[in-house]
Amino acid sequence: MVVVQRQTTTSNGFGGTASTWTQHLKVDGVIDMLAGNEVMAADALDRSSSHIMILFDIVDIKRGDRVIDNGEQYRVTFVDNPMNLNRQLEINLLWERTVN
Repeated sequence: MVVVQRQTTTSNGFGGTASTWTQHLKVDGVIDMLAGNEVMAADALDRSSSHIMILFDIVDIKRGDRVIDNGEQYRVTFVDNPMNLNRQLEINLLWERTVN
């Protein structure tokens, strides 16, 4: 299971805001590292993609969300529903860090 988190912003009571990451979804997905030529092709869309996640469910994932899988954390940089056929989502990710 892959955990998708979304940042939520709430009032801190003093006129400012506080941001926290909350679990948004749990999905069955596959994450794979992009090969060298794929990284260059992805560069045309977004300069910061290192991995791709494939989902066979159409769910609410958007740019800026965070993905955690097997102790690794990624940032969503691009979401594609190829040809709008609603068969799969191809999600470009940027590896951020290893989570303890």
